[in-house]
Amino acid sequence: MPRRRDQGYYSGRDRNPIVRVARWLAPFLLLAFVTHSLVTTLLAMPIVAASVASQPTVRPTDRLLVAPIVYGPRLPTLGIRLPGLRLPDRGDLVLVRPAFVSHPGFVVRAIDPVVRFVTLGRVSPAQRGRGRTGHQIKRVIGVPGDTVRVERFVAYIRPREAIAFFIEYDLARRPYSLSTDPRPAAWLGTDPFGDAAREVTLGDGEYFLLSDDRSIGIDSRHWGPIGLDDIVGKVWLRYQPFRDFGRL
Repeated sequence: MPRRRDQGYYSGRDRNPIVRVARWLAPFLLLAFVTHSLVTTLLAMPIVAASVASQPTVRPTDRLLVAPIVYGPRLPTLGIRLPGLRLPDRGDLVLVRPAFVSHPGFVVRAIDPVVRFVTLGRVSPAQRGRGRTGHQIKRVIGVPGDTVRVERFVAYIRPREAIAFFIEYDLARRPYSLSTDPRPAAWLGTDPFGDAAREVTLGDGEYFLLSDDRSIGIDSRHWGPIGLDDIVGKVWLRYQPFRDFGRL
């Protein structure tokens, strides 16, 4: 058994500079990983927009921050959802798991924080679905109790207990713009990618989401209402490109 250094003997492993650097670096890497996991799980999860369906608000390759804590963060490995600051509201831009995207298994949830840490948030196994489809950015249009219909790409909302419909902009927290492309004359409004949607009344815990590009986006007009468990967090900040830095 090797003696202490003051006796003139020490382990050969201590002579290896790689071992010495690893021993010095390991606590800092562990601290950085824990800090990164807490920040991205609770406060600011970085994502890269991959779809054109959120234009003109968000463009492909825009780098955004999502705040899971607003609606309740989910512990990545256990899948347990913690209480949030508030519920989704009309006009909120959110990161959502569409109905056709399966929930990640335990192994994927376990490795996701590690992969996101190593890739600086560029890759997230938990946000990938079947094929190339994963989480998407949508706008909350209707909340539980609302009755929603879409005409000429614009949503009309009758809140619970109200007797009249309101245009979506009148009920939103913040102003936003839409991208639309008029359909051909023979294209019915309720056809796929049409400009209308039949009236629907949302039940408890149901949310109606639409794309900002109503001409090409696939959203609640196609998959129906979404539950709170499928809303990952609020998209709140664009940090790249720097010329468009700011809240969303």
